[in-house]
Amino acid sequence: MLDTTLDLGTDVATFLIYHPDDLAHRADAPLGWYGYDFAYVQEARAGRMVAIGTGSDGGYRIRLTTSELTPAEAAAETTRIVSPLIVRHGRVFVGNTDGLPGLERMIDPDAHPDQWLELANGAYRVSVVEVDWSGDEALPSYVVMFKAVASMDEVEVPERFPMHSRVWGTPPPEPTLLSIPSLSSLDAAYPLLVLGDDAVVPGQTGTTIVPRDMGKVLFDLRRVVVTAEPVPRRSLLDGFRGGPETLGTVTRIRGARWAGEAESRVTLEGVQLVRVLGASPGDSLPRARVEGLARPDRPPSAAQEEALLDALAAFGRTSKRWASQSHPLWTLDRVEARNVRWPEAIRIALDTLGLTYAERLGLARQSDAEQVETLTQCLRDAT
Repeated sequence: MLDTTLDLGTDVATFLIYHPDDLAHRADAPLGWYGYDFAYVQEARAGRMVAIGTGSDGGYRIRLTTSELTPAEAAAETTRIVSPLIVRHGRVFVGNTDGLPGLERMIDPDAHPDQWLELANGAYRVSVVEVDWSGDEALPSYVVMFKAVASMDEVEVPERFPMHSRVWGTPPPEPTLLSIPSLSSLDAAYPLLVLGDDAVVPGQTGTTIVPRDMGKVLFDLRRVVVTAEPVPRRSLLDGFRGGPETLGTVTRIRGARWAGEAESRVTLEGVQLVRVLGASPGDSLPRARVEGLARPDRPPSAAQEEALLDALAAFGRTSKRWASQSHPLWTLDRVEARNVRWPEAIRIALDTLGLTYAERLGLARQSDAEQVETLTQCLRDAT
């Protein structure tokens, strides 16, 4: 019979019950992946994880048992959430997220033998009961009860990440509709960075390698205008309007880090398309005079968005280019679970399709609906 009590702390308002080997496929995922509803439900449905969402950081007392609540615990019960669990290795680990595979891993679970529970292999109904211990400090914060069942079909699966502390039952959130970035107003001029095919367009993120000294300069700048080709060095007072049109993108500098003895890797986020009117010398970079460039205002329909996500998922399953992302398996999982909306799908497509700058610039001039249609066809052609 299992009956043990642990005093544990968390700085992510979460405790998990799992075996690290069962979650090795999440080593690719970003920090905090377990709190995404779609990901947690996948793991819960497969019996690989049970979570206690505490609602706040701090220290908690957790009693874990194959028996029942004590009379005092039953009288103080406030919330009960049931989840399935399959024990595959004769034991499971209980702790915060520091022992998870991948980026979360900060400890070796085997170095904490007191946090391992010995359980017979098989399926379990796990009931996590929150206890109001305010009237009796000897009571635990939570009681976790393990009951063996014949089949996982006997246990309901939580609809989302299980938050306790009386917030369970609120409507599940919808995937966030993150808009394509834009600026409410433009400055008259920005530092100019000429990057060739590494130049980004609105809605796209990217990286480029620059000399170390330039990386330091860019790190201190909030925004620059990025183009692929040099801009004529005209005075900002000239009002230059002649010659071929030069387009660029007002771009946020998202970070610069060491990339070798004399180089820096700079992360760029394209924000807004502009017309570059001319350039003049500046302190560290030329200064580009710009004006805004209007785009047709037509969002995609639900059917167009669904077609884009279908095409993006098919591309992710078949293309070697997909691996160029920092979290390729995780991103594909999110797309297939429809945890992204069309603006983010556009960004992912732009980042992975390998389009030339000229092709990406052409897309940037289209309406959102036209971009979705064009990228859907590009993804289908590349699959």
